[in-house]
Amino acid sequence: MVNAVLWVHVVIFAVFVVLRLYTRIVLLKSVGPDDYLVSIALVLHIIYTILVTIATKYGLGRLFADVGNPEVYFTAVMWEVFSQVAGLMAIGVGKCAVGVFLLRIVRNGIQKVLIWVFLGLTVFITLFASVTVVVQCIPVQRTWNPKLDGTCWLDFSKVGLTVGCRLTLGLAHGLVLTTCVAWFVAADFCFAILPWFVVWGLNMKRKEKLLVACGLSLGVLYVWLPHTPFFKSY
Repeated sequence: MVNAVLWVHVVIFAVFVVLRLYTRIVLLKSVGPDDYLVSIALVLHIIYTILVTIATKYGLGRLFADVGNPEVYFTAVMWEVFSQVAGLMAIGVGKCAVGVFLLRIVRNGIQKVLIWVFLGLTVFITLFASVTVVVQCIPVQRTWNPKLDGTCWLDFSKVGLTVGCRLTLGLAHGLVLTTCVAWFVAADFCFAILPWFVVWGLNMKRKEKLLVACGLSLGVLYVWLPHTPFFKSY
């Protein structure tokens, strides 16, 4: 089930990217940096899905008692940890793609500075989280195998809450999940609100402004939907 959902997500993601590139390359003949970033995000998401698929072969999403073999259990966690790097990078690159796109349409200097600040912090947070999720222990192998001798100089779950991501490692509680919250949520709201200021100043009919502004602000659904009763029940 996990693999099915992830690969369906990949297909949907790929369809939208292909349509976007077709429009920009064939129809508009104008490809920008945001298009390259979206393509990179798709590749990273595919890598993430492949690594999670490999992890499920070793028992990702199952209880430790069901896996039985500790070596197999820790191998599943290892592949899952590696998948988190690709997953975090995909999220970060996706946010940057939105920010770069907004830079192409925003004219207000203050708004541009705000976008650049969000882009810079997003790049830093993404790189920091992607590295620390793997190297939080010495030796690195202890990150996914706590039975090995060594020390963990960083509790990624606590640091993750600070930078905007929380990681829960271990198969005993089912599927390993990464929930990107604080910073990425703030970026979503910022990038969802800014288009309204841009579109509202255009020489368009009111209905057209509402349609375009709402379309550019769909990212806010990513923040709101997971907290609705329907999605919480799953």
